Amino acid sequence: MEVGTIQYQEFNYRLVNEFKDKIILMNSYSHSLTDFIDGYGTNGVYKYLPHYYIDKSGNITKLLDTDKDTNLTNTHLDTNSIYITLENLGYLIYKNNTYFDVYNNKYTKSTINTTKKKWRNYTIWESYNDIQYISLSELINMLCAIHNIPLEVIDNNLKKDLNNYKGILYRSNIDEIYRDISPAFDVEKLTNYLKNLIK
Repeated sequence: MEVGTIQYQEFNYRLVNEFKDKIILMNSYSHSLTDFIDGYGTNGVYKYLPHYYIDKSGNITKLLDTDKDTNLTNTHLDTNSIYITLENLGYLIYKNNTYFDVYNNKYTKSTINTTKKKWRNYTIWESYNDIQYISLSELINMLCAIHNIPLEVIDNNLKKDLNNYKGILYRSNIDEIYRDISPAFDVEKLTNYLKNLIK
């Protein structure tokens, strides 16, 4: 597994904390690493970034050392969590044979794969692809081994006590304002990939 690295000279991380017991998955809501990063800052100064980014081709980019805390949910869970962002548009609106993303960018049916499931006031979601699942499972396996995080994966719509939870979860588990990871994500597929890696 190859991991690219982008170093940022300016970053407003809160503190250094080597203890991590959770991995939180989220969407990029864009099809570009550059656009995603620019959404978190200007002129090279970034407020918050995830630790890793996985694009549609399965390329993994490290954006932040895991001993640094980011603030992507503005909760106490951020302190002990590693964030992985998957390149994905999230929910889509379909009008006049065209899909529109959260930023009102347009996509045709031929350029995007979708999943239909009504969830949190939306029905159409961009699908995740197999190469992303493969890269994600390899990255999770590596991070769990390094940080001694259990390889436990919960559903994206599950509500439970996350204070004592150790494993893999999603921003959508933390608060209903989040719609990532979306219902297009196949939790069983990720679980099976992880099981195959540890056989």
